[in-house]
Amino acid sequence: MNDILNTVLCFCSSLAQSVKVMIAVAIFFTYGLQFYVPMEIIWKSIGHRFGAHKLAAEYIVRVVLVLATGECQYHFAEIIQVKVKVFLYTP
Repeated sequence: MNDILNTVLCFCSSLAQSVKVMIAVAIFFTYGLQFYVPMEIIWKSIGHRFGAHKLAAEYIVRVVLVLATGECQYHFAEIIQVKVKVFLYTP
């Protein structure tokens, strides 16, 4: 995605920066939607444990899932970059 933005729009232009910000905001607000079905499955097994605070607990579980998968994606990307660098290394 960055390559397309950089070739079509000048990196330093305000239009390019606003497009990048809009993409980041869209990803931020829609990333949690992919947890709808897994959350339904998880919540059926743990929802009864929270008593009167079910709504707050559900939000906390959703946030933890999003943060955990985001962290996993970050580390996975680092591992892939290291493996590619090792694979392409020529002394």
